[in-house]
Amino acid sequence: MLKNISVVFFLGAAAAGVLTTHAQTASSAPLPASTAQDISVDVTPTYASQYLFRGQRLGGQSVQVPVEGVDGPWTVGVWADAPIRDTTRQSDPEVDYYGTYAFALGSNFDLKPGLTLYTYPENGLSGAFGRHLGAGEGYYRSTFEPSLALDCSVAGLKLNPTYSYDTVLRGSNYELAALYAIPMSGAGTELDFNGSAGCYLYSDASRIHDGAALVRSKGDYWTLGASVPFQVVRNVKLTVGWEYEYGDGHLQQGTARQIANPQCVGRGVFSASLGYRF
Repeated sequence: MLKNISVVFFLGAAAAGVLTTHAQTASSAPLPASTAQDISVDVTPTYASQYLFRGQRLGGQSVQVPVEGVDGPWTVGVWADAPIRDTTRQSDPEVDYYGTYAFALGSNFDLKPGLTLYTYPENGLSGAFGRHLGAGEGYYRSTFEPSLALDCSVAGLKLNPTYSYDTVLRGSNYELAALYAIPMSGAGTELDFNGSAGCYLYSDASRIHDGAALVRSKGDYWTLGASVPFQVVRNVKLTVGWEYEYGDGHLQQGTARQIANPQCVGRGVFSASLGYRF
């Protein structure tokens, strides 16, 4: 049974933290694509007015730094988040490592299996149970998520359906993302519209210190936003964006009644990034 409101909020925060990924904000649009023969490294420090992902608020103002390398079909990267204010413990800080390989299925289709390791260095749950519910305790220190995605382009609309399974949380996430760019030739840039919708169901979203029943977490979310990139100099791009994200989720521990996940919200997020390509 959920014993009190503090445990309720702990469960919501824990479920939110382990759902994170190497999330791109609306501002972190990629630099111009390299050719298949190029080896490139992108570094994109980003300011976000709030840290939201998959419909859950993980913190207030944040600095997020992705570093991504591409060599032909291979992509590897590191995504880091350091909150400036309104932290939620489990993502303070967060460092994610990921990699994908693209199998070309045609001129406009790529199949991309991938792996992501999420890490939360300050968290205290390294085994089955945490010791107490203090700062950083009770949250998973790391989780591992294989995924399979399909990148496709139809009449200028880029679509990216993705399935992922977290081996620690023992559950799946389904997501469909879309991107459509409208050229703005007079300004030498473009207006990028992005959106996504997804749902998740985890059977082991969190465990508390006393060995109570597992916590199931389920929910759905959607995002809609726009961004504008500006080429500053060769291989340097400034991107500003805004996005609205909404999430609706529930938690259930054992046979207790289902409760709303307090981390699921609807918020607008402003972001600005400066991308460097080497």
